[in-house]
Amino acid sequence: MDAFTKRNHYNPCFWTALWNPGYFEALKRGSRTESARSQHVFALGLRANKVYPTIIDHVHYAKGLGVAEITPEAMKQFCKKRFPD
Repeated sequence: MDAFTKRNHYNPCFWTALWNPGYFEALKRGSRTESARSQHVFALGLRANKVYPTIIDHVHYAKGLGVAEITPEAMKQFCKKRFPD
């Protein structure tokens, strides 16, 4: 893999786009739809304690999250760091 994603989301855009009922119904019918990232939904802003309209591209986004190395050695180092006992 020579190109890594630059826009990391905790939950994938294709899944959270299903919060939009119109997009969900169109997908069930097999209709052509717009990009999952461009779907309009309502989200809860925890800090502001408000529900606000947004697009999926801004939901569960972690700026600069980067790529995680998943190897046996990396897993052992992670466990030792987080759970030393």
